[in-house]
Amino acid sequence: VEEKRLAIQNGKFNLEAISTYRNEIYGLSIFWVMLFHMCESHYFPALENAPIYNHLMIILGMGNMGVDVFLFLSGICLLSKNPLEEMKRRNREMKKVRSFIRKRVARIMYPVCLTSMLLWIRYLVMHRISVWGFINRVFLIQYWVDGDSQIWYISLIMLLYLAYPYIYQYMFKKKDDRSLVLRAIIMIGAIVIITIGLALEYPKVYDAIDLALPRVPIFLTGCIVGKFVYERRKISAVIPLGIIVVFVAGYNLTNKWNIYQDYAERYIYWIGGLAVAFLLAILFSYTPKWFNHIWSKWGILSLEIYLTHIVIRRELATKFAKTHLGLTWWMNILVIFAGAYIWAKLTAWIVKKMNMKKVG
Repeated sequence: VEEKRLAIQNGKFNLEAISTYRNEIYGLSIFWVMLFHMCESHYFPALENAPIYNHLMIILGMGNMGVDVFLFLSGICLLSKNPLEEMKRRNREMKKVRSFIRKRVARIMYPVCLTSMLLWIRYLVMHRISVWGFINRVFLIQYWVDGDSQIWYISLIMLLYLAYPYIYQYMFKKKDDRSLVLRAIIMIGAIVIITIGLALEYPKVYDAIDLALPRVPIFLTGCIVGKFVYERRKISAVIPLGIIVVFVAGYNLTNKWNIYQDYAERYIYWIGGLAVAFLLAILFSYTPKWFNHIWSKWGILSLEIYLTHIVIRRELATKFAKTHLGLTWWMNILVIFAGAYIWAKLTAWIVKKMNMKKVG
């Protein structure tokens, strides 16, 4: 039986551990995001008088940081699908870029068509949205047009996927690490300046896209780290452990000083996304294989689960569901978690069959 590779050995953190345990990290992160949404919907009334309630709500209240983990891992994992390597080998640059983009778009749109699209069609038939609103949703631009945040993460990640070949081309124009880090700092710095400028000078514009724009830097951070993960670099264990400490201290201080809002929150979560990814990579390198296997199952379906749980949660919040189903709080949670996983599993199976048919 193959032994598990520990993330930290001899005082060094093996960056490859992030890739090795990425499915487990995805799985626990989507579970955390779902618990955050349950917290938003006030699905834990039975715990309100429990001694641990306030501490539990702090942990669940940070569950939206799971999205930051998604973006960090996405930036890392895209490197193994890096389009420019193939471009250079085959000398057909635009064709390879189109191929890369087509695969990434298909990876998102197939699950969207089997989940959120069904809800949008019902909204259109019931005249709850206009034809134009339906078209905006189909092309995943509704969030950018009027701030509809139903699947804002999908709108953002689609944009980042489309931009990735050009982000990569700029970042990795030269092979040395110094150039990579410098170019990444320039890109991240530009995004941060634009974000803060919008928040200060055009707060209404910022409020419309505040879920997405401040999170671009963690995706770009993932793009940088992805190179070192790909190269199986090892760094001092002090670095990931230090990032975890900085996040905990920063989170507590910003709350204490009452500045934990707007872009300050988003940038604390930037550090938090890194901290959680490092922490989970370390923990999963020690946990039993059966435990990792459970979370890996969720992680493989994380995109589909993200989409399905949003649809189910939204439908359970309707007046019709509350009147005719009358589910208790724990039944709502059970339906959302079990229903999302089953629907996600079915969606992934259908997409797999469609891809096999296309190849055949």
